Amino acid sequence: MSFDYKIEDVAGAQVLEAMLWYENHRQGLGDELYLCFEEAIQIICRNPFYENRYKGLRIYNIHRFPYQIVYKIEVEMVII
Repeated sequence: MSFDYKIEDVAGAQVLEAMLWYENHRQGLGDELYLCFEEAIQIICRNPFYENRYKGLRIYNIHRFPYQIVYKIEVEMVII
């Protein structure tokens, strides 16, 4: 069973900012970050109970980039 997800506005803005930064340093790298971010979300949605760090917050490291996705689970929804 895969959970649905919701990306909060702040998190979405942070991802966009990081994508633009990488794209300005090398063409196509921003798109690669986005693909890795999407892959991480799919992994989290398949196994949302991966790791509980602090007061219900969970963290997943994005592959290839120095970023983490911080999320929580509410009912059957992953909130990023």
